[in-house]
Amino acid sequence: MLETIVAGVPVIAYPQWTDQPTNAKLIADIFRTGLRLRENQDGIVSNEEVEKCIREIMDGPKSVELKSNARELWIAAREAVAVAGSSDQNIQLFVDEIIKSCTWFNCEGIVQ
Repeated sequence: MLETIVAGVPVIAYPQWTDQPTNAKLIADIFRTGLRLRENQDGIVSNEEVEKCIREIMDGPKSVELKSNARELWIAAREAVAVAGSSDQNIQLFVDEIIKSCTWFNCEGIVQ
């Protein structure tokens, strides 16, 4: 999911296990950057369902919204990893905390 956000593209989710159902929910219902494949009553995703989702993302009624939302997250991700972005600041806070803790534990040779 992170890769699609960083790439700024809509995605079709087909969750199978562990965190994937949560990610599919985020993609389809919260971030609104993609669609979720639906299984039929036999638990199978049909070719028609796959085609429907691809067409919807490419040029269907929801495509403009999905692409716009994906672009907004792409911009936010780029800002987060830029110099002085939130990721940059948070990693510095993390390093500062380690150095502070290491000094407190008297970790000679680690803190230069």
